[in-house]
Amino acid sequence: MSKHIYREKIGNDEIIIRPFEEKDASVLAKLLNESEEGWPGGFTGGIPYTEERVLEEIKREKPLICFILTFNRKVIGICSVSEHWIEKDVAYVSFLNLHPKYHGRGLGRRLLMQGVKFAIDKGFKRLDLHTWPGNMKAVPLYKKTGFFWMPGTHVY
Repeated sequence: MSKHIYREKIGNDEIIIRPFEEKDASVLAKLLNESEEGWPGGFTGGIPYTEERVLEEIKREKPLICFILTFNRKVIGICSVSEHWIEKDVAYVSFLNLHPKYHGRGLGRRLLMQGVKFAIDKGFKRLDLHTWPGNMKAVPLYKKTGFFWMPGTHVY
């Protein structure tokens, strides 16, 4: 099994976190369209995601890895890790989303931890992410996962 695949059984539920494959684009589009309520101020910008839009954005983002979380074989989460745009030896969580219906179950933490493990495995000295003040639902997740605000930096 690849070291970048995470599997866990909790009772009758199965969690798998694995790298994104192009065939996931249509179900990922559905997930992103259903995630509107989980993003303060909305997510799609009024333009529904399609398979093509998903593939376009992933190609434009150029992540080092893009993880997909499946819960009982349904795609419910995504986490992308990219190179930092300023510091070469720093990785960056460029995108993290979990279907709002599944918030509060520890699934987002598992997904984000795969990004952390990936960054460690690749030898990055740090893993950064950004959020904005209105995203107070995500801040506890980031803190539980070990992220913290660095003095002297901007809070987005």
